[in-house]
Order: sequence, then structure tokens, then C-alpha cells
Amino acid sequence: MNLHAAKLARELRHQGVVVTAGDESFKLKKLLETASKLGARFALILGENEVNSGQYALKNLSTGEQAGVSKADIAGIVKQGK
Repeated sequence: MNLHAAKLARELRHQGVVVTAGDESFKLKKLLETASKLGARFALILGENEVNSGQYALKNLSTGEQAGVSKADIAGIVKQGK
């Protein structure tokens, strides 16, 4: 896990969000399947483009919808479950 992902995970945990970080060695599809099997409602996709733009890809694993969200909005959206 890279430094930015570790820092973001820690910040989200402090806001009451349960976070499990994926391993960079796996493919995205495999990570999303694993997250879904573990009962995760959301997956946060954090790559170089997302870090540079400040917009993180948040995927709702039950609906398949994916949207760009700011770092400040992640915890609220996940807690609301929307």
C-alpha cells in the first residue's frame, strides 16, 4: 500500500469508516470481487490520477455505480450508504 493510501485509510478510520486496503499486486477486478465477497458496500479506487486530481473514484458495489468524490466527501457518503 502506498503512503497516500495509508494516510487516507487512517483519516477515514478516524472518521468512523471501516477500511480494508487492497494489495497493489492484484488486478482491480480481482480486488473488487474480493471486496464484494467480504461484504464491503463501497470500494475507493485510489491511483495516481485520483491523487493528482483530488477526485477519488468511489464505487458502490451493490449498484455498480461509480462517481468521482472529493476526499472531504468520502466518509459522509460511505456512512450514508448512498
